[in-house]
Amino acid sequence: MAAGTESGTGTAEPGTGTAEPDTRIAEREPDAGIAARVSRAELRLRRARLLPMDIGGPRPEAAFNFLGTFRLPAEPALGWYPAAEQVGTARCPSGDPVYRLRLTARIVEGRLVTDLVHARPDVPDTQADGVMARFAQVVAATAAATAPRPVRLARSTSGQPLHTGAPLSPPPSPSPSPTVRVVREPARVLLTGATGYVGGHLLDALLERGAQVTCLVRGERDEDAAGRLRRVSPGLRVVAGDIGREGLGLSAAGRALARDAQVVVHAAADVRLVAPPEELERVNHDGVRRLLAWIDAEAMGGVRFHHISTLAVAGGIDPAAPNRRFSEADLRIGQHFRTPYERSKFLAEEAVRAWAASGRRCHIHRSGHVAAHSRTGAFHGGIATNRVYQTLRGYLLAGAAPRLEGATFAFSHVDTVAAGIAALALYADAAPGAHHVETPHQVGHDELVGWIRRSGHRIELRDAKDFAAALDRAEGDHPDEVRLAVAWSLLEDRNVRTDSSHTLAVLDRLGVRFTAPTPRWWASALAWATESGFLPRPGLAGH
Repeated sequence: MAAGTESGTGTAEPGTGTAEPDTRIAEREPDAGIAARVSRAELRLRRARLLPMDIGGPRPEAAFNFLGTFRLPAEPALGWYPAAEQVGTARCPSGDPVYRLRLTARIVEGRLVTDLVHARPDVPDTQADGVMARFAQVVAATAAATAPRPVRLARSTSGQPLHTGAPLSPPPSPSPSPTVRVVREPARVLLTGATGYVGGHLLDALLERGAQVTCLVRGERDEDAAGRLRRVSPGLRVVAGDIGREGLGLSAAGRALARDAQVVVHAAADVRLVAPPEELERVNHDGVRRLLAWIDAEAMGGVRFHHISTLAVAGGIDPAAPNRRFSEADLRIGQHFRTPYERSKFLAEEAVRAWAASGRRCHIHRSGHVAAHSRTGAFHGGIATNRVYQTLRGYLLAGAAPRLEGATFAFSHVDTVAAGIAALALYADAAPGAHHVETPHQVGHDELVGWIRRSGHRIELRDAKDFAAALDRAEGDHPDEVRLAVAWSLLEDRNVRTDSSHTLAVLDRLGVRFTAPTPRWWASALAWATESGFLPRPGLAGH
């Protein structure tokens, strides 16, 4: 459909749908008449009669297509620019163009984007250039600005020349423009596990990004739950609840706050690597199923669900088999599970994936070793259950470490992990699926032992036989600690290669990047663990 109207400075009778061509369309009129002409053109468009494209008889000379206003997702990769590729002519040369001129416009992020298609040879390039230049001048004049002459591109998706104007230059003496502050409604987030290590840092990251967070914390009353959290921040609300209870154990007031969430981030978990399987599954598997059932019962159809998982769901692959790649798209890769914890988190992911299969927007965030804070080296109260620190304590008590030239450690700093998950959770246009929020940096095992020695600890690299002898000597004074270290040292390699490339690219565009661990950071982490009483002080361990 098209409306008959002006073409350049030509005239059109309202309702006739025809326009008289005017060869003077590229000539410039005084700017004083711009506002009046724009007003007359708008009036003619409103009064013009809509005509079907296959109408017989005289046709309009020009067509105007307005495609509407577009707001692109907050994704830098989706910037608006003319395509460099030539995709081919849209119409054959003998095809009926219907109109001599067709101007198509749309508004993208507050910017008017237009292109002009003209019928050759009836409308030569010089005349089309004049139309586009004059159009740019009129638009610029209405905005109290000046426009440079449009630039002709060699390609366009329509097979016709495409014109793109440079940014409008300001008027000679612009008046000061008022400062504009864009205010957005804060995202409403329901967070579980805020008293935990990752959950606590995730709460900080969400609040720093302006989210309004409601924390579900165990307690008889809301006041008791808030006391466990031990913080008061703008945008933070705490409700008493428990994912182990039906209806999450919420009061009527707590339920009203919780169900108002647009985003649910589930960070609550039992992270003990070695514990009774039924206890781990009750929290990690049954807990997430109960939370998802509650979301369904509350009819929170548009909610975005974010589940905090672990890279340990990759389990291990038979050492005799080829090394297996584990990407964001993978879950079942023929793995076996080395601990009950790994299996419980695997079952939780399966529950989330089954729920997502019905069209829900679900995100799964996996990390490996969530390490000490990137600046302070601080860890958390659960250090005694952490495999890396348990192994490290065994090394220090024995005064020795095995020589493992090919082994590496990946330390994903907790503050960066939390920042990455928060950025994805608050990015409404993030594609659902799994995300590997994992550092790309690796530190060699033997290099790390050197860093420990630089921090003042007495420790030496030994071959397997000498290391076993050192553990035997230390076991008499520290049997439990040494046996744990021995157990972890005997654990087979996973034989799995983690691929986090997609997530790292997304996080990079969102401004989140992992920093490489350094000897200074490692010294801070060792100092924190020593002050907490978990690691022996330098010079007091070893033989």
